[in-house]
Amino acid sequence: MANWAIQLGERLERMLYLLHQEIKLSPLIQIDETTLQVLKEPGRKATSKSYLWVMRTGASSMPLVYFAYDPSRSGAVAKKLLDDYSGLVLSDGYAGYNFIEAERHAHRWAHARRKFTDALKIKKTSPSKEMIALIGKLYQIEAEQADSSDQERLLARKTRSKTIIDQIKASLLIHEPKVAPKSKLGEAIGYTLKFWNGLTRFLEHPELPLDNNLAENSIRPVALGRKNWLFSDTPKGAYATAALFSLVESAKANDLNPQTYLKTLFERFPYGSSDEEIKALLPHKINLTKED
Repeated sequence: MANWAIQLGERLERMLYLLHQEIKLSPLIQIDETTLQVLKEPGRKATSKSYLWVMRTGASSMPLVYFAYDPSRSGAVAKKLLDDYSGLVLSDGYAGYNFIEAERHAHRWAHARRKFTDALKIKKTSPSKEMIALIGKLYQIEAEQADSSDQERLLARKTRSKTIIDQIKASLLIHEPKVAPKSKLGEAIGYTLKFWNGLTRFLEHPELPLDNNLAENSIRPVALGRKNWLFSDTPKGAYATAALFSLVESAKANDLNPQTYLKTLFERFPYGSSDEEIKALLPHKINLTKED
């Protein structure tokens, strides 16, 4: 069965390339990575960590997910994945994404909030409570604007959210000189100020969410899967894993039954010769009949 999956990954290589290219047409990409153990990676120990990188579009009109395997977490991998891409990128604060131009790079509020939550667990201080409450208000405004137009959402951000952002910044600047930098609270304040421009990028772009939840949701099945299959035996298996996760998660993102989609894809794919014919089989473009 593993060899069947590997053969599928190899035969679908062109399709996966086209899927990757389609994602780079999106005005927003969410990017993240998760670990994957590969036992027989040349020149590496079996216990070494390898990675599955995930890219997820932010556009609801073209929901697509692309996984890529690489033994490295180097920023060079992220740079290759985002090659020739000029849209917005939403990521965490990992330094491997620092090559992205500042004006295109947005950061996740969940990471900032988590650091204040961790600080609160160590010591219940008013600054931590204040930050968590203020960040929570940002999420509340976003929830209220979930069904709004881009114009309406942008207006809410420039008025209501901007007021809260100003409160957060003022409070951070007040507490920063009073807190030990290496304390949990100091780390939380330092992190938030360091990535301030990226964290506030959403005020200028209505399509930017506060978090890359879509990418994280796509990664979650990998984390659950690891508990069952534990690892990939060879790099070929890891590449096949990335290929199949790309198709299954893209199908789910387009509200398709993954089993139905894969069955239809495998039936039609052998008859697709041109790139246009292959692209027509991608989850956001495929036409599934009632018989399918």
